[in-house]
Amino acid sequence: MSWKRTIMAAVAFVLCLLVFFADRARMQRRVFEAVNETSLSPGINMSDVIEIRLQNDEGEVLLERQKDGWRIRSPFTAVADQEIVEQLLINVTSARKRNEIEVRNLAEYGLATPEIILTLKTGQGKMFEVMLGNTSTYTGQVFAALPEGKSVFTVGEHVRNVLRRAPADFRHARLVDVASGDLDAYTEISIVRGDAAAVLRQDGGRWRIVHPFETPAEKSVVEDYLRKLGLLRASGFVGDQTTSPVTLTAALQALTSPTVVVTLKGPGSPLGLTIANAGTTTAPVFVAQRLSGGEVLVLRRETVEAVAEDENYFRSRTIFTIAPADVGLFSVEIGRGRTDLVRGDNGRWEFVGDPTRRVDQEQVNIRLDTLLRSRLKEYVDANPRDAAVYELAPVPRFRFTVQSKDKTRTEILECGRSEPGRTASVYARRGGDPSVFTMDLSRDLIISPDIVADRRFLRFDPRQAAAAEIRFGSTVHQLQREAGVWKLLKHGQTVPAPADAPRAERVLALIAALEYSRDFAAGGETVIAPSDGPLFAVRVTDAGGASLAAFEVTKRLPKDSFVKTPDGRTFEVPNRGLDAIEAAARSLVQ
Repeated sequence: MSWKRTIMAAVAFVLCLLVFFADRARMQRRVFEAVNETSLSPGINMSDVIEIRLQNDEGEVLLERQKDGWRIRSPFTAVADQEIVEQLLINVTSARKRNEIEVRNLAEYGLATPEIILTLKTGQGKMFEVMLGNTSTYTGQVFAALPEGKSVFTVGEHVRNVLRRAPADFRHARLVDVASGDLDAYTEISIVRGDAAAVLRQDGGRWRIVHPFETPAEKSVVEDYLRKLGLLRASGFVGDQTTSPVTLTAALQALTSPTVVVTLKGPGSPLGLTIANAGTTTAPVFVAQRLSGGEVLVLRRETVEAVAEDENYFRSRTIFTIAPADVGLFSVEIGRGRTDLVRGDNGRWEFVGDPTRRVDQEQVNIRLDTLLRSRLKEYVDANPRDAAVYELAPVPRFRFTVQSKDKTRTEILECGRSEPGRTASVYARRGGDPSVFTMDLSRDLIISPDIVADRRFLRFDPRQAAAAEIRFGSTVHQLQREAGVWKLLKHGQTVPAPADAPRAERVLALIAALEYSRDFAAGGETVIAPSDGPLFAVRVTDAGGASLAAFEVTKRLPKDSFVKTPDGRTFEVPNRGLDAIEAAARSLVQ
């Protein structure tokens, strides 16, 4: 009889499922009924609404939905602002009734002569009407009622706010309908200002200025312009009955000779705007018309200025295009001072004309990177009559030159005086380009040979040292590393003995860190003071016998000493550094 039990279990399971889904459906229906019961406009979906009639203190407006969007039918005919209409519908259809009570006197709630009456009509013939009156003192919400209803309820203040618009507020005042969510769809921008024109084209996500010259454009600036263009709105409209600030006839006549024409090209029909001055030079009245035709708009001066940007506004804010790793020559001229650095075959920087002078590689790379990362802030003069006004001529205050390793590209930046009240911001221009712009000049770019020279003139890696010779006057000691163990051959001995490794490594570290205070050869100076002979000398070599560091103290002064290196250079070195090395060396050989 097991099959009977199986059948009974299956039937029970099916019955449980039916009960479960039935309860779930009842619950969903109850939720729907509860929501529908509290809805301000039950059964009305915003997508189904085809007509809106709104009466308030500002007048009455009739809006109709057509295939191409919403239009105003009364008190005038015009294209409606789709976003404003949708905002109205969203606020109304999503609103909820609160605090509903039956009343006898609507006047107590401001509903005998309501402040606002809204009527919606759907494509299925459904009608919805609501009246709004006073604000509730206790709840801060607005009293409302339905026609022929016996109850009053409250709705949120946001419902009344969106219904307080005047008929003119529903007009499509946005200048250009830019798709701000798909800016890459636009491939060309043209801004014609009288006889001048700026044309930009986009290819593969990169914008370029193609007229009046060829140069990269700053993508973020172009996109900001497109967004701004999509947000700008007209301050008014010119109609058949308009007399102020200008008549329709005068506006249309002015638009035949526009002062600005903006065109956007993309996948669809071109978008844009034609702007003209229908007033006078001293009392301008700016009017505009979309490229698609239709109504005439009135614009404020600041709106026209925001639209009519020139080509320099879009130019790339990047000053240099060469990457730091590709630079082979780096030159800095400050007044009469000059610093020329060239990258050797080993990738290390050298002073041009003085290859034996050590260069602080890190300092050069930091400053080069700072220079190449510099960005201009704003173009101030596209074609200056006199560059001397900015102290860029006849000789600029600063000139920076970088040349690629293969010498095919050379880029120059010239900097002049500071902006008034902004010490760190200077006027500048690119080499071969007269346009003057502003930029922040970093302190790191105040470069001289002393700043990028390596004051640690004996710098080396102590881990590479394999031997060292230490001389005190005529006494010579030999230090040798064998199988990782330091051994010391003292003066007069024939057999080396194990050395104190920490003391040996301290001597090497102090030598590598020794800094000079003055480089006589770099300044073109010759030391003519008589030498006292090698008072103290050190030579460090690697495992192959190549010299890593070598120097000798030739003359000692009260605070400094003259130190000479095998390449013939003489340095002035503070005694405290030399004394530390000598003390550590004497401690090692004792």
